[in-house]
Amino acid sequence: MFFKTRKLAGIFAALCLFFHTQSPAQTSSSESDLSALYDLVYQIVVIETETKNKSALGSGFQISADGLVITNYHVISNFVFEPEHHAIEYVQYDGEKGELSLIYFDVINDLAVLQRDEPPVEHLPLATDIPSLGESIYALGNPRDVGMLMVSGAYNGLADYSYTDQILFSGSLNPGMSGGPTVNKYGQVVGVNVATAGSQLSFLVPVSKVYDLLEHAAEPLAAEGYTKHISSQVNQFQDAYFSQLLALDWELETLGESVRVPGEMGLDTNCWGSTNEDDEDRNIEILRLVCNNSNSIYLQPRLNTGVLHYSYEFNSAIDLSPYRFHKLISGGGYYPDNSASNDDVTQFECTQKYLETDELGNSFAQTGFCSRAYVDIEGMYDILFYKTVSEDTRSLTSHFTLAGVSDEIALAFTQRFMEEVQWK
Repeated sequence: MFFKTRKLAGIFAALCLFFHTQSPAQTSSSESDLSALYDLVYQIVVIETETKNKSALGSGFQISADGLVITNYHVISNFVFEPEHHAIEYVQYDGEKGELSLIYFDVINDLAVLQRDEPPVEHLPLATDIPSLGESIYALGNPRDVGMLMVSGAYNGLADYSYTDQILFSGSLNPGMSGGPTVNKYGQVVGVNVATAGSQLSFLVPVSKVYDLLEHAAEPLAAEGYTKHISSQVNQFQDAYFSQLLALDWELETLGESVRVPGEMGLDTNCWGSTNEDDEDRNIEILRLVCNNSNSIYLQPRLNTGVLHYSYEFNSAIDLSPYRFHKLISGGGYYPDNSASNDDVTQFECTQKYLETDELGNSFAQTGFCSRAYVDIEGMYDILFYKTVSEDTRSLTSHFTLAGVSDEIALAFTQRFMEEVQWK
């Protein structure tokens, strides 16, 4: 957690001395001339080597005299999945270009460390202190390939209800600024630009995650091990996430008079309820609860994972026979909530069961459990589950999707989910 850096300030200070003793931007008692930082921030370009065309653009910054460069993982993800067809380049403020090599990456916190050969001595220092709430900080990057830009805003602490640490920045980041630095008034990096939600709401990766990344700078990854590294990182993250989620007492929500279902399972899940009570022509009363977590792990442009989505729909007939009621509610479908192409994942394989519980067919139970595997990432699966129970003119459908989990997590979550749903 980012707030722990206060306790580790001494360690971080020592690291800063190691990485930044020759940095002209390092000041401790007075404000820096921030205009000097423009020369220390790069545009990061991923090139498709056969056509020589750009496949991705972002920003980055040098943080050591020996040429270590920080950017976002998502900026260089095309290279990670197809290193034989891509190259990574930097472009300086003055137009000078050169090649970069990938040293290490962190898909969970969306960071990568690159290496520049024959680097300049000048580089950006990493901060060892957390900004005060409301303190002005400054994001730099190359938005939309139009040139280097500085955006001012305020530090607002870490985002609430998020399992991963992200700084709330009240400034407008734009595409192309991803991977650039956000600095304090002394020119020290406090965060890495990562995403925006628009309307002066943006997100930064805390500088503490950069320190964690640099612990691996002396252990360069081999290209043939990139996808195995992704699998290891995502599986470790998901194991920790679902271990704590399954250990919690899930808060139950009420649908109608007799249905109790898990609502917001953890601090990072949010639920929204809705009804069709405003529909004057309705012949079925519908109560819905839809929930999501805040995790979304970017792997490459067509593939993201880490999403947990679950929902419930309770239906009760208004002047309908059981037969007509069942005809109207049947035929619905469910789909995964993460993006993936046929090149990324296999087709879903499903096990489905249907059971009529009375001779007239007015009551039944139906379940479906589907899974698909990731093609290039070993041990990861997407899961889709639903269960519908109908008694005469009432029905309850419970559903969830999991993205990027192991088979052990899938089975443990399914068992707990089914145990928690109550209809008396």
